[in-house]
Amino acid sequence: MNYLGHPFVCKEIFEDFNQYHLVGSWLPDLWPFIDHKVLTYDNWHEGGEKMLRFLDHKYPEIKGIGLGMMAHGYTYGADRFNREIEERYADQRDEMTKKIVSATPNLVTQPKGLEGRFHNFLWWGVDVQLLRNEPSFIKQIQNLTTDIDRSELSGLIAEMTNKDRIEIDRLLSQLLDPLTAQNLSNIRGLAYIWQQVAKGLPERDQVLVPQCVDAFEYCADLVADEWEDIVELVVDGVRQNLKQFI
Repeated sequence: MNYLGHPFVCKEIFEDFNQYHLVGSWLPDLWPFIDHKVLTYDNWHEGGEKMLRFLDHKYPEIKGIGLGMMAHGYTYGADRFNREIEERYADQRDEMTKKIVSATPNLVTQPKGLEGRFHNFLWWGVDVQLLRNEPSFIKQIQNLTTDIDRSELSGLIAEMTNKDRIEIDRLLSQLLDPLTAQNLSNIRGLAYIWQQVAKGLPERDQVLVPQCVDAFEYCADLVADEWEDIVELVVDGVRQNLKQFI
């Protein structure tokens, strides 16, 4: 899932959904979308449970950050369903590949990266459907973005990981700067978000926003008849996986 889908899963699961769940659902993307050597897949992208234990012990009032991270990751969260959505639309891979290359021309010479974007773009299709069909949710997360305290966030991440806070501040800025209320409110804004975060991937994606908008709209149309079932499947699965922690 992406920057609307992950928070939506959290909103459906956590009755007290707030800015901590929201930002927690985005934080795993500090790896691999941000170019650095500070955090890793194991200690960060899949580090939600460790974050939850840390927060439970020291700052229980904001443990939603850890829960949001866990709801995103592969161990307990929505990323476990990446393969499922790829298999569901496997017969569309050739046409999808054309759309992805149009939006990201430098991937034409990087087949591994191109293959890896299949689920990313399908999930963007789901995000566009959320944008079109869940206006109250979009308004909710727009409001919550203004409540995110980056200073608080960088301090606790630096404390938990024992990493330099200045470097954590830099990484957070790269991830969160594009995630504005305005960008989260329209499809061109979503394409801009993708342009900004995808350039940190190993293939250094060079996303063209107009073509990316076209690709996102294509993916939204592709999932139009099934996106609600897909979201329900993810929500039910993640809720069950997190049951012991809620």
